[in-house]
Amino acid sequence: MTYSAMDELRQLDSLLSAAEAEGAENYAGGRLMITGLRQRRARVLTEHLEAYFDPAGELLDLGLTRAPTRGTGGEIGVLAGILAPLQDSLASLAQGIIGRTTARGQIPGTIQESVALRVAAALPGSLSLRLVPAVPESQEPLSDADADGDGRSLLDLSLERLIAIVSQTTESREVLLGLIADAGPRAASHLHALTKVLVDNQVSIDMHWRSPRGSLHGGLSTRVAGVLREVLEDVSDETRERVMTGRIVGANLVRSTFDLQIAEPDGTVITGKVHDDALEDLELFFGEQCTATVEVRESSLRSGETKETYTLLRLDG
Repeated sequence: MTYSAMDELRQLDSLLSAAEAEGAENYAGGRLMITGLRQRRARVLTEHLEAYFDPAGELLDLGLTRAPTRGTGGEIGVLAGILAPLQDSLASLAQGIIGRTTARGQIPGTIQESVALRVAAALPGSLSLRLVPAVPESQEPLSDADADGDGRSLLDLSLERLIAIVSQTTESREVLLGLIADAGPRAASHLHALTKVLVDNQVSIDMHWRSPRGSLHGGLSTRVAGVLREVLEDVSDETRERVMTGRIVGANLVRSTFDLQIAEPDGTVITGKVHDDALEDLELFFGEQCTATVEVRESSLRSGETKETYTLLRLDG
């Protein structure tokens, strides 16, 4: 007889349901049996899934847990309300990694394809999903050797930023503000939409990302999602232009970033993004004394923390 992992999973689910219906958890032996069945189920499920996925590929395991008072399963609207802003957040973060963050307008299709995910598997008996790149051929390294020297994909870098924001929620509000400011207003808006769905529907989310470069883990409980939601609602942005005199001392044309050493008062170096229209100027004036027109966005919290981010608009001799 041919072994079937799905048949064994169905049998394990039937045994677990019968044990719970008979009140087995009220007895030490019953609890031990249920624990063993659940452990066996987890092993079978993991082995079954790994047989269908490239161990060297990129994938995101997304686990959703509802408060017991909300019952089992999840309404379609709740699932869509989680997956849509999650995907939109990744696209916004990706735009900020390789270009200028924006509050509105269309994100280039190449960026959206690079971070697009699709549901490859829904794990039986849970609200857990395995997501993989929707366009695998777009998962090329951002460059032969990116700024970190490891040639990671845009999806990998975007998920790292997303998980970093989530992981800082219970730590320093100042550090969290910096991450939100770097992510940009569009990403902040989508993250706020995600936290609202989690809080309103009493859902916790767990993310486990795996790529050839390693793995990352993060998540948002309903309580922590509420904290992040409050911070996002508390952030205000003010944008202005400044003209600075200095020297371009660093640049990355792939990431569209610049380093400007300001002449006065103390030679401070500021780092930021480069507007597409200024990329040619960046090459022309690299290492030269110049006048830079920079867009400064100041993000702040009512409690007093502030963070400035910079976008180079143009350079003049």
